[in-house]
Amino acid sequence: LGIFLCFFGNRFVNVVIFTVVAIGVFCILGSLFFYLFLGKVKEDWAKWLSLAAIIVVSLGLGYLVMKLRKYGVALVAAWGGVMFGFILTTAFVLENKYAYYAVLIACGAAAFFIALKIEATVVVILTSFIGAYGLVRGVSLYVGGFPSETQLHEEIQSGAVTWETFDKSFYIYLGSMVVCFAIGVWW
Repeated sequence: LGIFLCFFGNRFVNVVIFTVVAIGVFCILGSLFFYLFLGKVKEDWAKWLSLAAIIVVSLGLGYLVMKLRKYGVALVAAWGGVMFGFILTTAFVLENKYAYYAVLIACGAAAFFIALKIEATVVVILTSFIGAYGLVRGVSLYVGGFPSETQLHEEIQSGAVTWETFDKSFYIYLGSMVVCFAIGVWW
């Protein structure tokens, strides 16, 4: 999916919007259901029915946002901004939790409002960035050494990770991401 987004996302913007929104909504609703209600649901048929409802709602919202293209691009851009915020906070080993969330929210909001103003350029940049991130993250799952941003944030806050103990191989992945991003924008 990362390769597809990085190099062909601009040509298939509606597919990208639909896919990103549907997957995002599915992850959010699925997580909420499974963390909050799964223990209370005893019947297997009810669990399957809940899963089907989550899928239908996710696909429906993905379709709706795809039809509202300008806002769909802005929402996907906001998610790209949040991902960029994750990278920034990880790269600079940000310890303060308020600053951490402020950076994430600021990056997401900035990307959202910029995308509303210059949609065509943002589509190229956004799909290349999300695709490069997805590609490098996918490779890192097999190679190792690229920490989960949320887990790393928790370790930094607890004091388990400091600048001295931070695995600097993260910057190899970051450099790879920048190269893939640049090639994706050029392509």
